[in-house]
Amino acid sequence: MKLMSSFAISGVVIVGIWGAAMAQFPLMAATEHSDKPDVQVEAPNLTTKQSNPRPSTTEAVKGVRINTMSISGVQQKIAIKHIAKLWQTFENQQTLNKNLLRYPRKISVYYQNFSQDFQQAEVSIGYLSDIVRSANQSTTIPGAQYERILQKKAHSNAELADAWKKIDYRKNLQSVLEIHYLDASGHPVSSEFMVNYK
Repeated sequence: MKLMSSFAISGVVIVGIWGAAMAQFPLMAATEHSDKPDVQVEAPNLTTKQSNPRPSTTEAVKGVRINTMSISGVQQKIAIKHIAKLWQTFENQQTLNKNLLRYPRKISVYYQNFSQDFQQAEVSIGYLSDIVRSANQSTTIPGAQYERILQKKAHSNAELADAWKKIDYRKNLQSVLEIHYLDASGHPVSSEFMVNYK
């Protein structure tokens, strides 16, 4: 994966998270104190659940079961605005790359334990542990039901940033999982984006 494209994607993600988190706090206050009923808004390519009276904030929400998996790479409690530094640390992991048993086909990015203002999280970036010999820094991603916000396909940086805006921060956010699929040269060819609520 090219280092500069990683920085660009990370920058877009950071801006998206901050924008979405800040935009939803005033919305939460207005929703809690409003006597007006929620209004159902229909837009193209948006799917809402019939049992939920609020408009859905996710595009084509589909539940997907993710089995427990382990990733090896880097992990850090970090301010979201500094995620590019963590990507750089991951890119510079020479020992990790030397311990690969076979060529990686994907990189997983797992966000958990968000701060109350969504400005910090424990972030893990890595390859599946089963392709890494003697994986020292591994993170277990527990099996859970996720809501898929972006389907597995090629996405622009703007689409990845918009995915963060579609998270319903009013719900109890448990984790976010991004999976970036790689070609034979290590360049990202597709991504998917999922969110898990408690």
